[in-house]
Amino acid sequence: MSLTDEERDRILGDSPAPLHLSENFRTPSVPPIPQELALKLALILGEIPEVPRLGVHEQQGYRYPRASDVNAVTRQVLSKHHVFPLWCPLPGFEWREFMSNSKQTAMREVTVWFDLTLIDADSNKSVTIRWPGVAADLITSDKVVAKAETNALKTFLVMQFQIPDDTADSERTAETEDTRKTGARQAQPNWPKQVRGTVTEVEAKGDGWMTTVKGIHYFTKVKPFAEQLRAARGREVEFSAEIGKGPDGERCPVITKIFSPPPNLPAPQTNSHATSQPTAAKPPAVSPPKKEELF
Repeated sequence: MSLTDEERDRILGDSPAPLHLSENFRTPSVPPIPQELALKLALILGEIPEVPRLGVHEQQGYRYPRASDVNAVTRQVLSKHHVFPLWCPLPGFEWREFMSNSKQTAMREVTVWFDLTLIDADSNKSVTIRWPGVAADLITSDKVVAKAETNALKTFLVMQFQIPDDTADSERTAETEDTRKTGARQAQPNWPKQVRGTVTEVEAKGDGWMTTVKGIHYFTKVKPFAEQLRAARGREVEFSAEIGKGPDGERCPVITKIFSPPPNLPAPQTNSHATSQPTAAKPPAVSPPKKEELF
């Protein structure tokens, strides 16, 4: 996108002025939290599982938990404890236009403020917290407000429920140039890993099956794995997983082995005259799943 000198001066001005916030936004305060709700929030904090870092920064190669994954794991635990988050955007979005340093492209930044009310459905008690969302995009884009809303939701959940997020970690600025170039191909920390949890859903997805455990989706193309996990729905299982490719080609945890047979599997069919018949040959062993490419 090319700009005339007049358009560039209009965007940049003499010196970009900082955003001016109203007095309501200048003085943050911690509202009192009803005891019933505070107790539930403490339990939720302890039950939220680790969020896989499936996002990869294209330029620097560091990994981060995607907003969709953060939302998925927290939604499961909030729902379990009957806590509902109600988001209400406040009027008066704040805009700033500037030129990017790298490509000298016209950009637009927006800050959207929200009132987030956490409601305890059991006691009807609630607390409201004011939270911002900030995003920037091309000046011609119509998605910048939606990005700010996503940013607000993710940053609130990450901060309040103490979910690790390397996008705000200053240590990544000390990465070497080689790490930035090869980071996207390195194995993700803590993977492969052993997982233990309750199976909540198993559904066909693309050329395989997606299993949900602790709010995180695990993919497998191995039909016997899917059958065992489907039979164990609502019960606890243990398996190993590593980062591979999901049905849409995106990074996703892939099940590589089930350690213990899930409980309550259908009993194998037996012949009523088994005592007079020779022992049936064992079925051929299921070959292990093909190891997915690590990232």
